Amino acid sequence: MKINSHNEWDKLLEVIVGTATGTSATIEWHKPEKINEKIYSEALTLCKKATPKKVLEETNEDLTALAEVLRRWGAKVFRPNVHDISKIYSSPFWSSNGNNIYNVRDLNLVIGNFVIESPSQHISRYFETTTLYDIWYNEYFDEGFTWISGPKPIMKEDPLQPYFRDENKRKLTDEDLKHKELTKGRLEKLHKLNENEILFEAANTLRMGKDLLYLVSSSGNYKGAKWLSSILKNQYNVHITDKLYRASHIDSTVLCLKPGLVLFNSKRAKKDNVPKIFDKWEKIWFEDVAPT
Repeated sequence: MKINSHNEWDKLLEVIVGTATGTSATIEWHKPEKINEKIYSEALTLCKKATPKKVLEETNEDLTALAEVLRRWGAKVFRPNVHDISKIYSSPFWSSNGNNIYNVRDLNLVIGNFVIESPSQHISRYFETTTLYDIWYNEYFDEGFTWISGPKPIMKEDPLQPYFRDENKRKLTDEDLKHKELTKGRLEKLHKLNENEILFEAANTLRMGKDLLYLVSSSGNYKGAKWLSSILKNQYNVHITDKLYRASHIDSTVLCLKPGLVLFNSKRAKKDNVPKIFDKWEKIWFEDVAPT
C-alpha cells in the first residue's frame, strides 16, 4: 500500500505500534570532552534502576494487546526493530545513549505521501528514527514515497533554556496550579528552545488535510516551522501557534475529532489563545486529567 495520510480522524488502515523493549534512562552530556569512566559506569547503573524490567514487561504486554485490538478492527500493524540503544554514541560536541522506541510518531511525520524525520532537540533521540527503516524499505519503498530527513542539528550547547529567568517572579497559570494539585505541590520547570538551528519533533504538529498546526514550544522552534513550510511549499499551509502550551507536544492540548469538531484542554487553551484556524469549528473543552 502507498503511504497516504492527511489527518488524525480517517479510518486507520496501517499503523506502527512502538515497543518498550530496550528503554533506558539517558545520559546527555553536552561537553566535547569524554565522560569520566567511573561517572559513566555509575550513571549507567542509575539508568537501569530508573527503568525496571517489570515495568517494561508490563508496558510491552499492553502494547501487544493494543496491536491485537487494532488488527481485530482491520488495521495492518507493524512493530519496530529494536537495536541496542544503551550504548554511548557521540559527536565532537556531545555524548549520549538512546532513550526508547516507544513513541514512534514523535519523530516521524506522515503528511500525504511524505515521511519526514524530524530533528529532535534531544541528542538521546538522534538515531531513534532508524528503528523504522526496515518497515520503510520492506513495506513502502517499492511503492514509492517522499522520504525526507530534517538537517541533523550540531548542538554545540544544550538547546534547552529556562523559560523563566527568575522562577520567583513566575506568574502561575491555571495549568501550573493544576499541576501542583496533581503532583502534591511540585511545580513543573519549563524550558524553551534557542533559535540557533532547526529543531522540532513531529508531535509538535497537528494534521488537518492541507493545513498543519505547528506548536512552538520546548520541542519545536520557529526555525523548525520555517524549514517545514519550505519543504512542503505550496502543497500544505503551516500555521504557527506559540500561545497554547509551553512544554512540548501539541497532542495533549488539541485533538481534531472530525472536520469542524475539535477537543481542547481547557487548562491550556482559552478563548483568547485558540488559533484562528478554529474560529468556525465546534469546540469541546475538557479539564479532567489523572494525577501523576
